[in-house]
Amino acid sequence: MKKWLTACIVMFMLIGISSPALTQAKVMWGNQEVVKGQIGKATVVKATDLFKKQGNGKYVKVRTLKAGEAVRVFSSTSTMYYVGSSQYVKKSANVKYQVLPASVKQQFGVTVTKKSYKGMTYPQVQGLASKQAEARVNRTLLMHAQRSYNASVQLKKQEVEDKKDWGSDPYWLPYSYYQTYELKYNAENKLSVIMYDGTYMGGAHGIEWATGYNFDLNTGNRYSLTGVLKNHTYDAEDYIYNKLVYDDNYFVEDRDDITVNNDNAFYFQNNGVAIMFTEYEIGPYSMGMPAIFVPSTVYNY
Repeated sequence: MKKWLTACIVMFMLIGISSPALTQAKVMWGNQEVVKGQIGKATVVKATDLFKKQGNGKYVKVRTLKAGEAVRVFSSTSTMYYVGSSQYVKKSANVKYQVLPASVKQQFGVTVTKKSYKGMTYPQVQGLASKQAEARVNRTLLMHAQRSYNASVQLKKQEVEDKKDWGSDPYWLPYSYYQTYELKYNAENKLSVIMYDGTYMGGAHGIEWATGYNFDLNTGNRYSLTGVLKNHTYDAEDYIYNKLVYDDNYFVEDRDDITVNNDNAFYFQNNGVAIMFTEYEIGPYSMGMPAIFVPSTVYNY
């Protein structure tokens, strides 16, 4: 089912019901799982004692750590490593300390801050292991905000021209440009940002569209939807069709009503992706831009 509004949205493009979050995948450092808040690990070179700090401030021996044991470190003082649960290991030649690498740390997510460019909002990242990748991500997101601003300027120019035809008609409604973003995923060295743009040019409502930015935080490169789905785009379409065809809330009657390609905005979720559809494409305007979760088992086999 081809929707006329899809063509309208393409004209305004600047370039180009998700599932609940699932369990976060494990982050590993060597053969040890890393947990949030961890700053490093202490590996025992020679047998050393593990202490527990009491309420009176005294340290009581819990047991002796054997050579080869590694404990997570969450903070440190000038003399002690804090290893969790009120337990400490003394700093000495018996213990080798290693800082958690940035490449491992960023699997828990990177710092994202909100910025503004002439009234347009966009995110910027900090803390990537590769500064080149960080610069590439930030430049891409800034450029979207700049294009949004340029589009808003063009819309105002168009408004001036169109208003000439209205003269003093009391039913004229001012044009407006809308832009914002949502951070959708920030883990496992992946970042998903959805940038929303919209225009109002009279009528019952405006139109809005979404652009998905999905980054590999190791390189700063963007993922494409067909690249993520590999050779299983048809399988993803089948999955979405079978999920929606019996749901009367959607405009899905035939298999051809579902088309998935690189024109779809999408974002990562744990164990899958959410694929977005434009306004009116598979549902009524009140539904906005539906995002349908497709588990990775559909396209990873």
